Amino acid sequence: MPRTIKGLLVTSAAVFTGCLFVLVWVSLALVYDRSTREDAIRDAGTLARVTFGSMFQLMVTGWNRQQLEDFVASLDLALAGSPSRILIHRGEPVTALFGSIEQPAADMPIRQAMESGRTVEIHDGDEVRFVFPLKAEAVCVACHTNVTPGTALGAIDVRQSVARVIEGNRQRLALIALPAIPVTFFATLLLVMYIDRRLGRAIHGLGSDLAAINRVSDLSKLADRAPHLGFAELDRIGHEIGRLTGRLRSAAVDRDMLQLEIRLLEKFVISAQAVGDWRDYVTRLLVEINAVLPAYALFALFRDEADRLELEVFWLHAPSEALRARFEAALPLRPAHARHHIAHAAVPLREIDEADLRRHMRALTVDGPRIGGIQGVGMQAQLDGDATRLLVIESALATLMNVVGSVRAIHHYTEQLEFHATRDPLTGLYTQRVFWDLLENEIVRARRYDESVALLVIDLDEFKTINDSHGHAFGDVCLQTIAGALRGALRAGDLVVRYGGDEFVAILPATALDEARGVADRILAGVAGLGMLDPQDRPFACSVSIGLAVCPDHATDKRELFLIADNMMYRAKAAGRNRAVLPGPDDALSR
Repeated sequence: MPRTIKGLLVTSAAVFTGCLFVLVWVSLALVYDRSTREDAIRDAGTLARVTFGSMFQLMVTGWNRQQLEDFVASLDLALAGSPSRILIHRGEPVTALFGSIEQPAADMPIRQAMESGRTVEIHDGDEVRFVFPLKAEAVCVACHTNVTPGTALGAIDVRQSVARVIEGNRQRLALIALPAIPVTFFATLLLVMYIDRRLGRAIHGLGSDLAAINRVSDLSKLADRAPHLGFAELDRIGHEIGRLTGRLRSAAVDRDMLQLEIRLLEKFVISAQAVGDWRDYVTRLLVEINAVLPAYALFALFRDEADRLELEVFWLHAPSEALRARFEAALPLRPAHARHHIAHAAVPLREIDEADLRRHMRALTVDGPRIGGIQGVGMQAQLDGDATRLLVIESALATLMNVVGSVRAIHHYTEQLEFHATRDPLTGLYTQRVFWDLLENEIVRARRYDESVALLVIDLDEFKTINDSHGHAFGDVCLQTIAGALRGALRAGDLVVRYGGDEFVAILPATALDEARGVADRILAGVAGLGMLDPQDRPFACSVSIGLAVCPDHATDKRELFLIADNMMYRAKAAGRNRAVLPGPDDALSR
């Protein structure tokens, strides 16, 4: 017999009501039990302290053994018929002075209370206990000469039976909760009837819509309602869905594939941000592709200028070193060098064997490199057996190859343009075009952090004579060699510029005058020790003249600072060349 939704709901209502009653009863019973035990412990503690107070009043009057026995007897008489019992245990110090009395052997809670001097509470079982240690006061030492204040003389053991109270509470709780069972059940039954009626109408309407579908356009009649099969009421709908699947197999697959390909190709958009960092663009592209297709890696193969094959791999999650090696081994071409990039580095990628890597790989390679040096591109997608999506990937790989190659080529050309726009092609140093911006930035930063910035103007001595005597080609060699010496003499963070012709400028951030003079001395020594040879392989020595100026010591404006350093350079030449000259007190424009 097939199950019905109504039958399932009624059964569930009955089970739910029973479980709810048991859960509520158990929860409340536990709460009542805990509350009863806590009340009993509090009562026992109060009783113990009252007993101790009474004993203390008798002890300070100097009571005797008969009074003790009468006191204990009166306690037993007062508590007769109640759930409470009080036992007074005499400790070893009292026994040593006044002798032993008839009492039960001290168990672990009593010994623990007398040894620690703290009360002991026991909540378990049908009886709760409160053990109160009798600690000696200063007044007790007069009689108990073998103890000091704070020593435990004995203990009061109060025991309260809670079994009958707990059992009574549970019975009363059950009587109170029982009437809630039929009320809850009938309320749930009414809800079941309402849900059954609503489901019946929905299922009937869905079955009618499915039976009316003959074209792809008719799918809109479903209105996003999905049937849940497995009940007698849904058997007819399941039959109609089976017939519908056969009709959709030929009518809807082409459109789905086209939509999937369009969504995938929409991701291949080149923007200014993509050109700025093409590797970051491909990494983000992989993340976006995963919104359409499950792919855990993209890769691209390039030919560099030396005709070596380079590999760029972009992983969605972090692969292990072993997985990287297996991936490179599974490629259709073996690269000379590989770089790996990860979109979500904090998430590890599961291990995949080489056979699965080859099965998941969809690659497109060409015989020779195309734009941007790209020679191959591929995707790692787990789409085993899904022929439609495999077709989409393979058709998109050609577009992906052109997009990645174009982005890489544009990025490379942009870098070259930026380099040549700011760098001297002969020496590779910054040009005068960016010098003033660099100097202005360092002056602003020095002013912000209350620091100094030094400027060195460096000129190659008798450069015209070098060109006339040995030719302009050798003159270019001299300029390149001097540029290398300058870079070697400067510190990390210092900036060197070819200002023009044979003139160079060095910007020294966070540098005072004495430090700048030390840098200038290193430059002079470095140039003097170059050991160059002229075109006839004869030793050739060259030198430079250096002028210094420091902001804010000599000027605060960039052009005034340059003017002072330039004048100092000409003074160095006038003084015999191959030296560095610092401004004097009269040369500072800022004063």
